Amino acid sequence: MKKFTVTADIRVNSDLLEAKVFFDSRRKGLGLKFLADYRNSLSKLKTNPFYEIRYDTVRCLPLETFKFMIHFKVDELQNNVLVLAVISTHKDPNTSWILDS
Repeated sequence: MKKFTVTADIRVNSDLLEAKVFFDSRRKGLGLKFLADYRNSLSKLKTNPFYEIRYDTVRCLPLETFKFMIHFKVDELQNNVLVLAVISTHKDPNTSWILDS
């Protein structure tokens, strides 16, 4: 079975930090659970990144517990997954998505 390397655009760090701060403001420790959910999803991408293409070549994987989606591209030749964003499904994609990726 082919393994994929998962990397993230530097802007994903701010997506994760914003979500962690929000969840921690709701309940102590909830931000860490969010990050664990994200890491669990990354593990899935390492073995099978061929989730639904939502637009152009961008695929999306919803987190298991939290209402967020990982937006990513797959480079099959390089066996690489590039995470572009982690966005709440409650946000408007027209104002939350980074178009110059």
